[in-house]
Amino acid sequence: MQVRRFKADDYHALKSAVRRTRKLVGSRNTISEQTRVGGTQIANYEDAHQTECHVPIDVAMDIDELAGEAVILTQLAALQGYRLVPIGQSPTNMDIKDHIQLLCKEFGEAISAIGNGTSTPRQREEATKELLEVNSTVNAALRDLHAQDAQARG
Repeated sequence: MQVRRFKADDYHALKSAVRRTRKLVGSRNTISEQTRVGGTQIANYEDAHQTECHVPIDVAMDIDELAGEAVILTQLAALQGYRLVPIGQSPTNMDIKDHIQLLCKEFGEAISAIGNGTSTPRQREEATKELLEVNSTVNAALRDLHAQDAQARG
């Protein structure tokens, strides 16, 4: 009997991270066009029932890059007991009000990109990009708040 060092829930969390990242990218086809694996294989990386099939590290890197954020890498780091902090990205030390103002602007751009509810594929693609910007803005706000909290604690 093979004994693995991590629990089934841990491997499932990685599969969920692949699924979340794929949703950020848009589709398995988009990923398969820009990685070395096809859409069926990507589906297996997401499928909790495919317990022996996991995303290779190079494909995880590609998918995270396509998504614009390190979702899979962040999950892997968390499972190892680490918190991922980007190199060279120091907190902006913006006031929380400035972050919220920027968030409102990004949400407005996403809404504008969608149009009046009858969106085209191009509008949905643009809205996706804008929502990724919203996500990045939220992450920046959280980094600043954590940094300010750490600085206040000394």
